[in-house]
Amino acid sequence: MAIINKLIVPNLQLLKSLRTDRKGVLEVDTSPKHPYTNLNCNISFIDNITLEPDPYITKKMQGADYKIKAETEIKLSCTDIDYYMLGKHIIPKHISFPNFDDPTATNSSITKKVISNIHSISNKSKTHYKKKKYYRLLLPIKDATILMRDFQPSWCIQIDNLNNPDILIKLSIDSQEYHFYTVKKKEETFLGIDSQSKISYDEFTRVCNSILMTYAFLKGKYFGGEGYIFSYNYNKFENPLGIKTIDYAKSNLKGFELHTVSPHKYMKFQEMKIEKDKNGVLQRVNRNTSLEYMNEFPTENYSNLCSLINSNGQVLRSIIILINSHSNTLELKVPSLFVALENISKMFAENDKGESTLIEETEIAKALKKITYNAKKEVNQLKRDNEPKNLSEADLKAYKANYARICSKLDGLNRGTNNKKLSEPFDKFNYKLSQDESDAVFIDRNKFLHGDDFLSNSLDYEAEFKGLFHISMIVHKLTAILLLKASGFSGHIVNLPKVYSYISEKKVKGKGLVKI
Repeated sequence: MAIINKLIVPNLQLLKSLRTDRKGVLEVDTSPKHPYTNLNCNISFIDNITLEPDPYITKKMQGADYKIKAETEIKLSCTDIDYYMLGKHIIPKHISFPNFDDPTATNSSITKKVISNIHSISNKSKTHYKKKKYYRLLLPIKDATILMRDFQPSWCIQIDNLNNPDILIKLSIDSQEYHFYTVKKKEETFLGIDSQSKISYDEFTRVCNSILMTYAFLKGKYFGGEGYIFSYNYNKFENPLGIKTIDYAKSNLKGFELHTVSPHKYMKFQEMKIEKDKNGVLQRVNRNTSLEYMNEFPTENYSNLCSLINSNGQVLRSIIILINSHSNTLELKVPSLFVALENISKMFAENDKGESTLIEETEIAKALKKITYNAKKEVNQLKRDNEPKNLSEADLKAYKANYARICSKLDGLNRGTNNKKLSEPFDKFNYKLSQDESDAVFIDRNKFLHGDDFLSNSLDYEAEFKGLFHISMIVHKLTAILLLKASGFSGHIVNLPKVYSYISEKKVKGKGLVKI
């Protein structure tokens, strides 16, 4: 297998240079009269990025004269590097008046000091990022194992021509190739994503987000925090031109894994039985049934999920809910999961309008349409015959609106229910809902939708918790099935209700891994 080499040392050198505390002079683009202009300023990188300009004389003690328009760029010129940041990324955290208690200070000499946090900073101006370039994301991660070996096909990667090759996977997202890999340098570990063609900065950030979200969806681990995007003119990724910080949501590593190549975590298999053959050689005599569950996740389906996140709002919303629901209480988690299920179900509607019908037989459906048409004619005739005279414009509008609502209800005479919409996608994929799954889709969903009590008030909190947890595992699994099928995946996934039945104490049929 060919080894792909990645040069990371220049990135880390530029990162170290960027994150060095310095002092420089501020300049506000298009605003030469802004109080920050020509002001000495410190920048520090301990914990958060902090901007600390010197105090300036203010004419507005109560006014926000320090504010900068969202797209206005501010530049901090230092001896060996320049920093650029936009107004929308500068968040004031502390405002003081250093000489307010000075008896010699007058209204015209009061100074104001503003300390701010910076959410994105670069060594290049915003114009640098308007042209298409090659980009690399390095995202620091801690105390986590990246399971790149769980995906196929994969390639060997070598960092800075050192030993101990690691794993890289290639993703094709929206017809563009990207490399996804890990970087281990001494005590530091990074996730790396490289674009293999020139693209816009905004497109690259969207793709990176979709790659991270897909990994979280499959493995239950979302990696976030502060990342670093490097820009290049050439695809050899040797000499980075720019570096820009980017803030992702906080890491969440306590989600639920959906795909695994380690089935022994979720199922019990026959113990290996070893015997000697006639030549005295030890060999296994019983079949290793776990092998059929040890299939890596195809990178083609990984790529498809990323493309769907980028192009389809329903998929994006559903995966965001699945990732974020891990940290919610069950009272919030279950309703949000039902929203995710409804979102993804809309993708599989049977007609262009995304509407199913109660009665699908063509002739009967036509007859129902005719009945509806005639009924609407009679309703409109009633409206005309009984319209009061001398109504004000507002009252007339309300009068007509009531009849319009009746006609609208008649239009939906044969419209399928939401429950039917939710079940139809599973029928398409020949997935038979279990009794618990049917109850969740057809009964429990409506309880949450209409605000009914989930269980009797006479039951204790523990019983309610176990019931809600069981439903959350069911809806999470069903939503995941539709998302995976949308990507074209076919294989085994973790059967969440079964695996976590030790918490819910429900009797769940089936195995710890289920084929979809």
